[in-house]
Amino acid sequence: MNMDDAELVLRKAITFFVNAYPEQKNEVEEALDTLFEITRKASSIAAECQQLLDECLQLMQNFPFSTLKTS
Repeated sequence: MNMDDAELVLRKAITFFVNAYPEQKNEVEEALDTLFEITRKASSIAAECQQLLDECLQLMQNFPFSTLKTS
């Protein structure tokens, strides 16, 4: 399951919950939106870090005087 699928499942579950407890709808939806926003940001940061690490490792492998080993 990817992040988009998980978001859809959770939004459906929240819809059932807020139908049973409508007085908590705004609070629950705001919390869910915040959670998904933070998750998307974290995923984006992780992907960017991975790309930069890959570039760094490539540069290290190409440097003729490198004393570091990469695996």
